[in-house]
Amino acid sequence: MIPSFYYLITGYRVLSTDRENAARLLELCRLHGLIYEDFNYAKDGGITLRFPTLAARRAVRLCGACGIPLTMAKEGGLPRLLGRIAHRGGLVVGLVLGIFLLAAAQNVVWDIRIEGNETVSDRDVEQSLAACGFSVGTSLRGFEAD
Repeated sequence: MIPSFYYLITGYRVLSTDRENAARLLELCRLHGLIYEDFNYAKDGGITLRFPTLAARRAVRLCGACGIPLTMAKEGGLPRLLGRIAHRGGLVVGLVLGIFLLAAAQNVVWDIRIEGNETVSDRDVEQSLAACGFSVGTSLRGFEAD
């Protein structure tokens, strides 16, 4: 059995065929090593199988060559989702900018917390750090802790 996370990442397709071709489809899967799961009987006596996307493409190609009629009952996973939002330019640009901002934000000092000092005031410690070039908003690239 293939984990559901695999189907989420790679995508999946649920393919079905009629009653007369069900045995031929299963034999084709066996002969060519096509991985499937969620074998179900349809109301008309046919079957439905869930394939990973690459195996589904191969199954469609092989069934076309053998004359086995297939219909796609369902499609899902991350590739399907990305395909649906790819034509929405604002979402794609926003996603890319968000990832860029997250990556850039990792190299910036956002907060300085001074704790546990008893002999020196917090203000003096902050001034000493600022004199060394370390304050809120400072880039961490090239920073030496010494």
